[in-house]
Amino acid sequence: LINENKTKIVIPSMNMLTITINYIKNIYILLVCVLFILFSLKINSQENILDIQCNSTQYFYSSGNLSSEGCLINGLPNGIWKSYYESGNLKSIGNWKKNKLSGEWIFYNEDSTLDRKIEYEEDLKNGEEIIYFRNGKF
Repeated sequence: LINENKTKIVIPSMNMLTITINYIKNIYILLVCVLFILFSLKINSQENILDIQCNSTQYFYSSGNLSSEGCLINGLPNGIWKSYYESGNLKSIGNWKKNKLSGEWIFYNEDSTLDRKIEYEEDLKNGEEIIYFRNGKF
C-alpha cells in the first residue's frame, strides 16, 4: 500500500496459523482464570465444612438468663462467641480458633458502652489494646 506522501505502508500479514495460535493463547488464559476462581471457591467451601459440625451451644446464669453462646466442635469453642451480662446486655464478642482466642475481641460495659478492643493471636494478646472512656472515646 502507498499513502498520500507516496511512502510505502507495510501491513503484516496474519496467516491462519498466527490467528489460531493467538486464539488458543486467549482460551488458555481464560481457562487458567476460571480454574483459579473455581479452586478459590473450593477452598472457601471446605472452610465452611467446620460450620456443619458445629454444635451451637448456650450457657445460662442460675436466673435462667443467657450467659454466653457460640459453637463447640469436639467439645471445644470455635468460631464467634458472645457473652452477656445477667441483664442481657452484650459483654463481649470475639473469635475462638482451635480452642484459642483469635482476632479482635470487643468488650462492653454493662451499660452497653464500648469498654475495650483487644487483638489476640494463638490465645495471646497481639498488638494494641484500646481502652475506651465511658463516652466512647479512647
